[in-house]
Amino acid sequence: MFMSRYFDRSKLLPVLLVAGVLLIIGLIVWATSGGRSLFPEPWKGVAGDPINVTLGFYEDWLLAKNTGPNEPFVQGLLDYEQVGAELKEKLKAQEGQLTDETTDPVLCQVGVPGGLRTLPVYQQEEAAQILVMSTTKGQAGQAIVDMVAKNGLWQITNITCGNAETGPQGEFSFDKSGFLLKQVPAPLDSNYWHLVYEEAGVLGHAVPLFMDAETVCVNAEGDTVGCDDNLLKETMPARVQGQMSEVGVEVKRIEVVETVSISD
Repeated sequence: MFMSRYFDRSKLLPVLLVAGVLLIIGLIVWATSGGRSLFPEPWKGVAGDPINVTLGFYEDWLLAKNTGPNEPFVQGLLDYEQVGAELKEKLKAQEGQLTDETTDPVLCQVGVPGGLRTLPVYQQEEAAQILVMSTTKGQAGQAIVDMVAKNGLWQITNITCGNAETGPQGEFSFDKSGFLLKQVPAPLDSNYWHLVYEEAGVLGHAVPLFMDAETVCVNAEGDTVGCDDNLLKETMPARVQGQMSEVGVEVKRIEVVETVSISD
């Protein structure tokens, strides 16, 4: 009987040792990863059109702001499923810090807008970027909303504040270099030329270009020429200057450039 018990325990000892080692390794990995779970959380998001998903969050945020500058945090709006984990942590850092005189990190405005309007910059199957702006005159801020989708569920991954103001005379609210494209997929309109450009290190932002009789086009030799198919070619590198509107860029000048610098 004694030998039988000893034999059973001797077989159990290696199992306990292995289990202990695995537990220690797991704790080390957990600690070095900042206490995050070893198993990634399932993707969360909201199904539907990315503009509607964005507005679902933004309209509730605006409604809460009418109560107080920090009320969106009090109401738990950061727990919305369309708010990505990294964005949630970024916004939480400002919880309790907002006043009526500070720029709201979601609306990108000082003060509470009377309403909101949106402008889609681009939309792909699994990525989109949307501008959210105030309808209140004098509020020139704009929220640049980056979105990612997995399995049809959209999530807001980042919000960057910009300025939609035209600026002093002689300057342009849009001045970027990129590549011209006209053969573009839906929902972009292939009736118009588009500029595909890089923003914040990401190439793939696209904006429609609206040209008229006052638009100036300059070829590679520096000569002013007609803004027609004799000059404008698919994937041609160009610098576009103009004023950003709700639907695209009202182009004042297109200049052919030799190259476009792209981040690695």
